[in-house]
Amino acid sequence: MKPVNERIQWVCEGEQAFRPSDWAVRLAGIDAAFGPDQRLRYSRYLKPVYRDGKRCVCMDKDTASERPALYQMVLQFARQHGLSQLAGSPDFEQTAVTQSA
Repeated sequence: MKPVNERIQWVCEGEQAFRPSDWAVRLAGIDAAFGPDQRLRYSRYLKPVYRDGKRCVCMDKDTASERPALYQMVLQFARQHGLSQLAGSPDFEQTAVTQSA
């Protein structure tokens, strides 16, 4: 398994909050699956997170080579909606967003 700090591709909301407010959960959810406990499990390629108080999607750096269609879809979504693309490596697992019930 790759170290957490190698997951560096981000898509974040800009100065104004992007609507709907759960966009990061929805976007990351396209590659998620329910586990045996019936809880949603995000893939290693896309996870919703908070970064500096903003909703973001963290995309594994290998997504472009291992899942090119997913990578292009996320980048196109970001361009269409004016979302920022950043590089960073905070503690990925510690900042994961949880979907409210």
